[in-house]
Amino acid sequence: RLLLVAALLCPSLAATGGSFIQVSGGLVTPYDSIPYMHQDSFGYLWLNIEAKGVSRYDGKTFDSLVTPKGKSEISYARVTGMHETTDGALWFATRNGLHRYTMATGELKAFSKNIDNPQDPGAPPQNFNAGIAGESANKLWFVGSRFIYYYELSGHTFKVVLDRSKNKGE
Repeated sequence: RLLLVAALLCPSLAATGGSFIQVSGGLVTPYDSIPYMHQDSFGYLWLNIEAKGVSRYDGKTFDSLVTPKGKSEISYARVTGMHETTDGALWFATRNGLHRYTMATGELKAFSKNIDNPQDPGAPPQNFNAGIAGESANKLWFVGSRFIYYYELSGHTFKVVLDRSKNKGE
């Protein structure tokens, strides 16, 4: 029954005679939730495994995205959006801020609201991010609970376009 449902939901798989495989490796259990995933330009799958962080699947193995100290900065931060930019970085929008992973170097950088200086152009206007709207004209667009803003890829600054936080009565 499950295969029939999957074939109905994935007609291209059924039409090509493809098959489903079971992936294991100890990282993902049947009880895990994977609320978000993204396939990058190299074909890797990036999975947000809730309460475990982000992992990359290369078709054979899972690799967790961790800091040099061995701790995932994205653990327990539910990913709400992923986007690969033209400069070779993978961005993660989370409920705890933004994270930029440079695939060429393996550098993971976190961006969070600067409470001491809310106007800091190097920090997003809020930590809760509903998603990544896409990239255009060297700008990566973000949608938050009360903001629309972008990150200028060449200038490395954030710019608020819409700020509804000042209209608290709405």
